Amino acid sequence: MDIIFITGKSSQVKNWSLNSFQLFCLGLFFIVTVMFLALTLNYFSLVYAVKNQSSYLKSMLKVVHAEETKESRIFIRESIDTMAGRLGEMQARLMRLDSVGMRVVKLAGIDPSELALDKKLALGGSGRSDLVSDGLTLAELIEESDRTKYLLDDRADKLLMLEERLNLNYSKDQLIPSLKPVAKGWLSSNFGWRIDPFSRKRAFHEGVDWVSKPGSDILAAAGGVVVYARRHPQYGNMIEIDHGNGYVTRYAHAEKLSASVGDVVVRGQKVATVGSTGRSTGPHLHFEVLKNGKPQNPRRFLKRSS
Repeated sequence: MDIIFITGKSSQVKNWSLNSFQLFCLGLFFIVTVMFLALTLNYFSLVYAVKNQSSYLKSMLKVVHAEETKESRIFIRESIDTMAGRLGEMQARLMRLDSVGMRVVKLAGIDPSELALDKKLALGGSGRSDLVSDGLTLAELIEESDRTKYLLDDRADKLLMLEERLNLNYSKDQLIPSLKPVAKGWLSSNFGWRIDPFSRKRAFHEGVDWVSKPGSDILAAAGGVVVYARRHPQYGNMIEIDHGNGYVTRYAHAEKLSASVGDVVVRGQKVATVGSTGRSTGPHLHFEVLKNGKPQNPRRFLKRSS
């Protein structure tokens, strides 16, 4: 590119020749100069507007502030909604945890009032200002709620597992003949060798005898299925209950039977009444515990309930 200058009265002609690089630098200088002038002008305009409290500038700032406030409110509302949802989930899990906890407490034989699961926790402290930190940020609050939610889920799972284990142990205990089969009465004959009241000879007594009021209830020593319920030549009116795992209990000399073969009975359920039928010298209950068909000392099982 050639640039021609005509100077002075002598009309001298000067010819400058610019290559591509020089032309690029000249254009860049021109653009930078224009931008600098525009920024400078804008700066001084803002300074002038601030000093003179321009109404236009105020309106612009109000618009910007309003947009920022709107965005902040939307963000805060969304955050509050998120926290409210998580709080609702944690409250639901806490109610579930309290429910499981109460069941576990009852299964474990603990007084529920000792734990006070349904009451507000008793808390306190000195309240010293030098021990108080700044408030939590929203991010820290969300993180803390996530951690609490995880702990609640973990404790709930462990409590459920403990409840299942306790239920299993409780069910097993319900099937072991450890409940005294008469509410009132005194032991008249123990398990083992004795003098038979009829033959007056030494004989093995395969159970224990309780003298009790005629017509009083005979209770199932454990849960099970009735496998025998009729008159027996020696035992009189008799009931046998199969408790599983090889355990069978026998209730003899009853006055009246209250259960039939095939009935499912629970621990403590009335199955008969005390009488003096069969080979008996008076109203009493003859009670036996058999394990795989072999007589066991009933008192050894009854100690489990004491």
